[in-house]
Amino acid sequence: MQKKIRLKPISITLIYSILTISFVIGIMIVGNKIFKVDRLTYVTPWTIAEDVKPVISEKKEFIKPYLDEDIEILQNYYDYKDNKENQEKSLILYENTYLQNSGVDYGKNSVFDVIAMYDGTVLDVINDNILGKTIEIQHSNNLIAYYQCLGNTKVKKDDVVSQGQIIGTSGTCNISKNIGNHIHIEIAKDGKILNPESIYKKTIEEIN
Repeated sequence: MQKKIRLKPISITLIYSILTISFVIGIMIVGNKIFKVDRLTYVTPWTIAEDVKPVISEKKEFIKPYLDEDIEILQNYYDYKDNKENQEKSLILYENTYLQNSGVDYGKNSVFDVIAMYDGTVLDVINDNILGKTIEIQHSNNLIAYYQCLGNTKVKKDDVVSQGQIIGTSGTCNISKNIGNHIHIEIAKDGKILNPESIYKKTIEEIN
């Protein structure tokens, strides 16, 4: 007959304690492989990825249509509210007729790249006898940008362009031969012509 071994209460308590400690250590080892905790970041069991970073929403602003730093304004937008002297400087003489400049002309002696001021879709690329090579880009919020007097174009109709993308190069056109190498920029919002100089560093929602 086998002798029955009786465990004293203190022995049972000791066994349970050992098992509990072993279980906790196992959880800690597994948890350390799944959840990363360091001095700066405390990751909870509900975290899906280790290196999740908060996304900061940044609203994009309009930029100027060129990258070169030595480009100057050759002729300003004709502002009805401006003084007489500035208005006279914003007149275009074409075939013995003075026309009010509906945009801004930027230029320098050498040819430079022309970039998209904002994300958009190319509405059309045309070669006009008076305005030269022109790219029309549709932006959101009913805003259209016109890039005129271009030397070369690097996009076509229906192309989707990104802000800062090179879309062409500077050139000349018949309506403003006297100012040499340049680009002419016009902006229209809901059919209303705006001064291009008034939209830079603004979001699409701030332009009106």
